[in-house]
Amino acid sequence: MTPLRRNAIANVVGRGATVLLWVMVSPYILRHLGAERFGIWALFFAFTGYLVALDLGVGSTMIRFISAERASGDRAAVTRELWRGLMLALGLGRFWAAIIWQVARGAMVRHRGLPAS
Repeated sequence: MTPLRRNAIANVVGRGATVLLWVMVSPYILRHLGAERFGIWALFFAFTGYLVALDLGVGSTMIRFISAERASGDRAAVTRELWRGLMLALGLGRFWAAIIWQVARGAMVRHRGLPAS
């Protein structure tokens, strides 16, 4: 079996196991947390899922480039890639925060009758 095929199968099995685990664990958690706390718990996981999606692949890309530089043994290049990735992630964070702020502020003004500033 080729490494690509083996890695793809391992990825699918891992994701499937994660889904199966959540399907099995969710009723237990619902029973112990109650409906209100389970709702907060579910919103937390939905929010973190959105944050991962808003990453736009920066984390995976950083892993690829840092691994390549580390394999070459160039410590300065690894540090350079880390800083580039950090700056890109911070820039994306600021971008998404600005977008979310504009949307949230507009919603608050429309639905709560707050004065626009």
